[in-house]
Parts: sequence; C-alpha cells; structure tokens
Amino acid sequence: MSRLAPVVFLLILLLAGGAGAREDGADRNPVWTLDEAVEQVEALYPGRILSARENDGEGSVRVFVVRILTENQEVRTLRIEQGTEVQR
Repeated sequence: MSRLAPVVFLLILLLAGGAGAREDGADRNPVWTLDEAVEQVEALYPGRILSARENDGEGSVRVFVVRILTENQEVRTLRIEQGTEVQR
C-alpha cells in the first residue's frame, strides 16, 4: 500500500489542477482554427473585429492575426499561435 500512495496522490493533484476556475472567469481552450481565435477574442475584448487572418509562423506553427477596434476607439492587433490560449 505504501508504494501506491504516492501514485494516488499525484493523480489527485493532476486531476484537481484543472478543476479550478480561471482568474478572469473566461472559459478558454487552446486555439486550433481562425474561427476559434476570433470567438475567444470577441469574448475577451469588447469592441469590433476589423480583420482576421492566418499567417505561417516559425516552422510549422500557424499564427492567427486578429485586429479589433476597442471601445476606446483604439486599434489592437493580437497574434495568437495555434495551440495556445488568447491572453488578456
């Protein structure tokens, strides 16, 4: 039983790590498509989407470029690498 206890403890820690709520309250997942990137940007940044496109990044990594007009009338350009979350 003593050999199994550390394994069980590690499994509990791993499972509990994903159970907490995000600080900003947003339910985000890694972005894999341009549509997913736009959805997350719309959820995090109030304003209007001006443009959205996909660029080839370094190596085989795709980068999604989304331009928005914020509520303060500022244009922001966000670059999101495929497989990452949109950051606030």
